[in-house]
Amino acid sequence: MLIIPDSHTENIAIEIYPNPAESQVNIKLSQAITTHTTIELVDISGKAVYAEKIETGEPSLQTINLSALAEGIYLMKISNAEYCITKKLIKTE
Repeated sequence: MLIIPDSHTENIAIEIYPNPAESQVNIKLSQAITTHTTIELVDISGKAVYAEKIETGEPSLQTINLSALAEGIYLMKISNAEYCITKKLIKTE
């Protein structure tokens, strides 16, 4: 697996909005990363608080319900066999 810094992801379109988020966050993924992809949210202690697998191979919009999570900073890891991209997500009340 290749870990790609933000500056090298021009051909991979990932949109996370809103950020900061209150009750839900939307993740729009390009086709380049949607095959056998895992979306994982990790809190600042390193505990995984959410995980979902996407198998479509098509551009997709995923919505994650954040209402059960505490206010704070989370890391969102989006990965498949070729890519691993980590983004910061802020959960507000």
